[in-house]
Amino acid sequence: MNHSFRSIWSEAAGCWVAVAETTRARGKRSSRESRASRQAGRPALRAAVLGATLGTALAALPAGFAYASACGDGSSVASGGSCTPGSFTPTVNDNLAGATRVASGDTVGVTGAWTSQNEGDAGYTRVPFGTTTVVSGNPDQPLVSLGGKTQSVSTPDSITGTHTSVATYSSSAFTASTAGATNVPVYRDVNGDQYVNTRIGTVDRSGGTLNVSIGNPANAPAAAGNAITLAAKQTDLAFADGTGSTPSVVNWNGRNQVWFTTGDYLASGGPVGNLQLDVPNYAGTFTAFDGSTWTVSDAASLAAYNDFLVRSVQSGALGSQAAYDSAFSQAVTFAQQNFQYANNVSAGDKNTLPIDHLSAMHGTGANATLHIGKDGQIDFRGTNTIESSSAVLAENGAHFVNDGRLSGDFTLVRLLTGASGVNNGVISSGYASADNVDTSSSAPPENFGFHAYTEGNGVYASGTGTTFTNNGVMNVGAWTLDGNRPDLQNYAAGVTSGASASNAGTINVGVNATTLDSQVIGGFAAGGSFTNEAGGTIYLGRAAQYGPGAAANDVALSAHAYGILLGASGTAANLGTIVIGSQTQNGAAMASIGSASGTLRNAGSIIVNGAAPGTPLANVGMLAADTAATVTNTGTITLNGVNGIGVMVVGTGSTATAATSTGTIDVAGGLDPASDTRNYGVWAEGPRAKATVDGALNLTGNGAIGVHARAGATIDVGANAVPRFMSGTNQTGFYAYGAGSKINVAAQHLSVDTDDSTLFRIASGAAYTGASAAGTLTTDVNGARARGVLATGAGTTLSTGDAVYHVNGADGIAVAVEGGAQGAIDAGATIDLNAAGAIAGVVDGQAHDLAGANTGTPVATTLTNDAPVTSSTTGVTGFVAQNLGTLENRNTVLLTGAGSTGVVVGALGTVNNASKIRVANGTGALVQGASATLTNAGTIEADDGVAGVHLTGAGASVALSGAGAVIANGSADGVLIDSTVSDGGIAASATSIAVGGAGKGIDNLGTNATIVLAGTQIGTTGNGADALSSTGAGARIAADAASVVRTAGDDARGFFVTGAASTLALDGTTVATTGAGAHAIVAGSGATALLSGAKLPTAGAAPDG
Repeated sequence: MNHSFRSIWSEAAGCWVAVAETTRARGKRSSRESRASRQAGRPALRAAVLGATLGTALAALPAGFAYASACGDGSSVASGGSCTPGSFTPTVNDNLAGATRVASGDTVGVTGAWTSQNEGDAGYTRVPFGTTTVVSGNPDQPLVSLGGKTQSVSTPDSITGTHTSVATYSSSAFTASTAGATNVPVYRDVNGDQYVNTRIGTVDRSGGTLNVSIGNPANAPAAAGNAITLAAKQTDLAFADGTGSTPSVVNWNGRNQVWFTTGDYLASGGPVGNLQLDVPNYAGTFTAFDGSTWTVSDAASLAAYNDFLVRSVQSGALGSQAAYDSAFSQAVTFAQQNFQYANNVSAGDKNTLPIDHLSAMHGTGANATLHIGKDGQIDFRGTNTIESSSAVLAENGAHFVNDGRLSGDFTLVRLLTGASGVNNGVISSGYASADNVDTSSSAPPENFGFHAYTEGNGVYASGTGTTFTNNGVMNVGAWTLDGNRPDLQNYAAGVTSGASASNAGTINVGVNATTLDSQVIGGFAAGGSFTNEAGGTIYLGRAAQYGPGAAANDVALSAHAYGILLGASGTAANLGTIVIGSQTQNGAAMASIGSASGTLRNAGSIIVNGAAPGTPLANVGMLAADTAATVTNTGTITLNGVNGIGVMVVGTGSTATAATSTGTIDVAGGLDPASDTRNYGVWAEGPRAKATVDGALNLTGNGAIGVHARAGATIDVGANAVPRFMSGTNQTGFYAYGAGSKINVAAQHLSVDTDDSTLFRIASGAAYTGASAAGTLTTDVNGARARGVLATGAGTTLSTGDAVYHVNGADGIAVAVEGGAQGAIDAGATIDLNAAGAIAGVVDGQAHDLAGANTGTPVATTLTNDAPVTSSTTGVTGFVAQNLGTLENRNTVLLTGAGSTGVVVGALGTVNNASKIRVANGTGALVQGASATLTNAGTIEADDGVAGVHLTGAGASVALSGAGAVIANGSADGVLIDSTVSDGGIAASATSIAVGGAGKGIDNLGTNATIVLAGTQIGTTGNGADALSSTGAGARIAADAASVVRTAGDDARGFFVTGAASTLALDGTTVATTGAGAHAIVAGSGATALLSGAKLPTAGAAPDG
């Protein structure tokens, strides 16, 4: 286990994640030694076995020998008696002097007020670096503090058509300073004024019980007489030696603040102190992403540039986290520099001694027990390294039990080498809980005078056989002291080197509101095992509780919060409940980030309620980011909030990353009107990301998305992963975005059941095959206006294979292709249209976002149909082509239900028909809008109803060509231009129009229509069936010499033009009428006929040429 984790941004998710790598520590620490001076890298946590220094004489005692119990003043004390702690001074109370000793199974108490007359000398003074004796480095070096990159800014999301969040810096937080103004600890001689190996009481290996009850329990821990403040080294205030055969027990029953103030002279550099700072390198004059020129040379100009970047994010000009980060890094980069200064410590002074270890309670051996009683409390602050400081240290099989309250900064409990720990009370890390501090308040805790939440680790467990169990409450504060600390990790319980920990109680992660950048963690498994047991609860973003079930408010937490985090290796599991609070953003219930091995498993319940105001950063149920660990969900993940993700897999690095969900994912939250963000059940991103879904996926929120693959990710959908569209609207089952992104399906039967929803959305270069590993895939489109599969965007390809589509919802669509995608309905596919308004396929050059709004401008788009489409349902449509969309129809479309339409050709749409389009009663081809193209090499037939080809709406026009035929029977016209058409018309070339019933060949009812026949063949056989009838005003009709018009019915007319101000121009056209009372040409009511070499053969009773 180590502290070498950093936080990075996932563009796809819109949230921060921790990355395991060696990093340098930056920013401010709360140590009295130095808040700015640090080592270049945090040391790895190690399972150090630290024995107590018992003094030369005691160490030399023969085995089995035991002192009699005695008070610190040397007087004997009987079992059941008590001693006073005495008045400690550093010149007297080194090397166990003044310590009460318990032996031979006795029970002895230490009672009374703490009356130390000298706290000792911490050994340093904090002064500005520029005032020291500088050894190296320029005190005038400019610095800038940026604050946390946790300002959430909403930006339009081109992928979803909604909005996403980008984390930016806030320019108002930029602060300029110099290296010389940075405070550093300058060490001095203490002249013996530090405590070394100081002790209040010891239980030796012969056994016994020491009851520590210092101070007045009615007073606060920091009150005079209760507070214990010492500048100490190599010190355990109470020690239990359990290496013998009789139990040695320390009971801490007082309410005490324990504060070890000593600075670490050696760790700070010894004679030469070291200060490491991030120094800015400003770019000067440069060209920004949009071509504008900027000059950045100081904090003020950097703030102005950042304001420009934030505006660009808001407008969408910088539409992603990566784009913002790249643009910001153009202006400034940071490099770490070392500054050195002289300390003033003489050789041999106590300040040169190592701290070694510090604790309030220390136990070693299997018979040692350290216990905080139900009324006991320790508010502890030690040093800032795990190895040397903790309120409680248990090792070599010793036991620790907390039935009271333990709180404070840095590490509170260390369990090493087979030790065990149990918390039945309350452990609060990162702050002193004092008299149950209300962490939901805007007022910070006093916390040893820092008035902020600082570093804090509840329990650190290391070593095979070492265990910890939480049955009570653990609270973890999130850093608020000063500036962002992305590498800082505050946790409730951390395990390493084979240790194990479990939570059967409650862990509150991030108990305070903050926007600063740090990490706050519930269970941290790094080479060990952590389990949230059944009945255990981990809650992210809730105020501290000081008793089970106590009322507590959610808090506005923006730090990177993790319920359970897997480190480089280890095992972590949730069998209980993990909740992300309603005001939390940037959280993950469970995460494995950069792990080299290990397992992360959810077999319990994860509930994501995060719904922070504005456009919140994303919250994630389970996160697998560039990790080799095994990540699985067999439990339940519920998304109730805003911008939430159930399972997120990020494989953008060099590590193949995978996660499997065989449990249940409930996407209860969906499209949020305020933030315009959506919730996702499963999200996979990057070419090395793979998500396997083989469990229930339930969609109940408006706009919810079930499974999303982007940037080359792969999602395998198992036979049991049938997304259920349970309630809500405008949902998406599976969404693949970007080249190489794939969704592989093994289910045999899928359905989309809610209105305006889509089962498969394939976009921007992704591919869909319609294949299933289980055989033929059947899709039921049950929702009104729902779609089975939608392909959109240039480079996107769709092929159905042998899939079966049952369109059961009103106005539902089996297959849609738009925005430059290419689609194919393969010959083996089956499409059943079972509801009014159902459509087999739509090809639309206009792309649409997830909400259905237009995006971009229309581009050429193609759908090829090789499958027969048949239906007997009333009012269905075969295909729609519009907005530069082209339908290539190469198989039969046979619709026998009344009022059906074979194909719809919209504005700028094209239908190339090489087969048969036939309707029993309706319209063969419906033309809506201008500049439509209908190329017919097959047949378009209307057995009855409206027309073979029907133009409707203002400007409707079509170019009709091809060697095929338009065939109409019954009451249907061959071509109908209805009365809603104005300034439209038809340009027919070498094609055939054959009418066998009472309908007309071409019937124009529109206004200002243009009808051009060029090599067109029109024939009617019915009585009164005109070849071309135009009664609409302002028609312009022309036919060339290659065109032939024939009528065979009685009273039929070749051309009948009566619309006012209409013209008919025939240039060598053949018009043949054979029926009784037939007329070749009739013009009237203000119409004009211009005949040039027209041929008018007639036959029959009283025909009229």
